[in-house]
Amino acid sequence: MTPPTQPAVRRALEHHARYARNPSSLVAIDDRIELFETPGVTGSIPYRVVGRAWVAGEPLAPADALPDLLRAFLVQARRAGRTAILAPVGPAVRTVAVHLGLLAVHLGEASYLDPRHWAPRGNRYARLRNDMNRAARQGVRVREVHGPDAELRAALRTLARRWLAGRRAGTGLDWIFQLDPAQHPGLKRTFVATAPDGTLLAFVSASPLPGRRGWYLEDVVRDERSPRGTAASVVAHALQTFGAEGASSVTLGGVPLTGHAGRLHLRFLRPVVARWYHVDGLQHFKAQFGADDREDEWLIVPSVTALPLAAWAVLRLAVPGPLWPLAQPLWTPPGQTRRTLSPSPVS
Repeated sequence: MTPPTQPAVRRALEHHARYARNPSSLVAIDDRIELFETPGVTGSIPYRVVGRAWVAGEPLAPADALPDLLRAFLVQARRAGRTAILAPVGPAVRTVAVHLGLLAVHLGEASYLDPRHWAPRGNRYARLRNDMNRAARQGVRVREVHGPDAELRAALRTLARRWLAGRRAGTGLDWIFQLDPAQHPGLKRTFVATAPDGTLLAFVSASPLPGRRGWYLEDVVRDERSPRGTAASVVAHALQTFGAEGASSVTLGGVPLTGHAGRLHLRFLRPVVARWYHVDGLQHFKAQFGADDREDEWLIVPSVTALPLAAWAVLRLAVPGPLWPLAQPLWTPPGQTRRTLSPSPVS
């Protein structure tokens, strides 16, 4: 194992550049990770230590190395007296995990599209076109920014903070849910929407998915005062840019508690989670761009008895600070709930 140092980050980023397929992989790599590697097996597993749990995302490895790498990770966790937890992972890792005797719990679904063939034409995209045209008529301009200068970086941070301050959860999120436009600046690409006077209205941060020859549009943030269609316009510009470059896959990431696997527990949890997370709005916003493929996302644990520990560990990674702000939505009247964790469904 490599301890949580900058060398661990560099090594994880090397493997990310070769094998990453999961949208959450890059955002989870920071100087708090530990890195698991085992001799004779290609790839690695970045993870975080949370009490008795080792919480990892999807292994950064070629498909043929997944069984041996995951098996060795489980053995090492047991030797250390820890419980190995993986989330979120895609279908390939889920299949390997089930073959190793682990439990897979459905978390949600992610949509992927081929930007080379994406064009908002026909009745399917009529509303999207109308929203984008409305934004254009009000002077909204979209572009990619290569190497944002200090002024734009400050504007990105300011908009991100303002957006974060109004979310339903009432507290900042971390781990794979963190919003940090400055993270991994040499790897991410930034697209912005601006007003006629140059004011920043929205931005999209894109992370590479080398294992798919694609990109993840991980941060879609807009000023709530921006015209309708602003966020959709900047996303569409990113899609068209990546399509022109020959990328074969783009995703806006997963939507929790959606999809068809495990419908019963999803139906139970969705109205509860909606108090903190605007699942419907997030699903609506992403769905308007269409999908060529959909993949379920999973939580992997050793057994059903590990689920309480997994829930607690994931919660503490996502919310490392005080938990009491999470209680606010429980007593806030529905008509007065804070703004959502997701982009506006009509943005």
